This record gives sequence, structure tokens and C-alpha cells, in this order.
Amino acid sequence: MTFKELAELLGISGAYLSDILNGKRDGKKAVEHITAIKNVLKIK
Repeated sequence: MTFKELAELLGISGAYLSDILNGKRDGKKAVEHITAIKNVLKIK
């Protein structure tokens, strides 16, 4: 899965996904997206 595909699957922009993964976003919504990312990638 590409970075772009993951962002599209989550319904967010690539820039926002990058911010989440680089620790630049840590609000409630970002935490929800992190949970979704973990589920998609099957990370516990």
C-alpha cells in the first residue's frame, strides 16, 4: 500500500497523514486517525 492509498482510504490528505506520522498533529482527531491507521495496517 502506498502512502497516497493509505491517505485516500482514511479520507485525509497526504499532508495531514504526514503530519500525523511525524508527530505534528496530536489532537483528538489525529488519535482517531492513528487508530484507523493501525487497524488498516493490522498493528496492535
